[in-house]
Amino acid sequence: MTASNRLWRPWSVLKLALSMPLLLGVAKLCELLIKLTRHGRTPVFPRGHFPWEPRLEAGFAAMRRELDSVLTADAGAIPRFNEVHPLLTVVDAWRSFMLVGYGHRIARNCAACPETAALLSQVPDLTTAMFSIFPPGTRLPRHRGIYSGVLRYHLGLQVPHPDACGMEVAGTPVRWLEGEGFVFDNAYPHEAWNESEEVRVILFLDFVRPLPRGLDRLNRWVIARISRTQFARESQANLEAYYATVDGPRVG
Repeated sequence: MTASNRLWRPWSVLKLALSMPLLLGVAKLCELLIKLTRHGRTPVFPRGHFPWEPRLEAGFAAMRRELDSVLTADAGAIPRFNEVHPLLTVVDAWRSFMLVGYGHRIARNCAACPETAALLSQVPDLTTAMFSIFPPGTRLPRHRGIYSGVLRYHLGLQVPHPDACGMEVAGTPVRWLEGEGFVFDNAYPHEAWNESEEVRVILFLDFVRPLPRGLDRLNRWVIARISRTQFARESQANLEAYYATVDGPRVG
């Protein structure tokens, strides 16, 4: 089984935090205020809590067809997650077919999955979208996301054995099912695994957390600044370099 005792590189995270004390302070203040809102202490949201969720579930068959095509014909366009994101430790098995990164669409991948891309346009304030791929034996260690101003959505696309694939969020077990989705706050401790002998794939989205107007403005300020950090720039550069190698330098 591929595993590690931590997901983030501690020294890299510390250097990033020390390089932007104002942003870090405002983000912590924002997170404290978020906890005072109606759903600020909700680790896992009820299914269908957001109005766009049923529309994504209705598009399951189309997304699954496009996923199958990618896995068959475009396997070289699926980098390891830690090849793209510099703060992550070595979880070699986890791969990601990126569709949206830091609010920017990945043109070559959206062109390969037009129906999926059209469905994603129905999700307000989308910041990240990808096909998240766990080969057999993959396990992500228990960890927290870096900021609670975004929420995360998972939709099962290829879940061969639901009893052998799953995750835990703040002590609550959650199972992926094909064609069904759920939203959770990834700032809570969580871990995920695929203990089956087949590949598991989900649609993985991050979107801006809906908040009251004043707090929403502060939250969007934090998210915008995070997207301009060295970490974000390196992630985007790594992805561009990967596709330049796969497709040739003329493909952007």
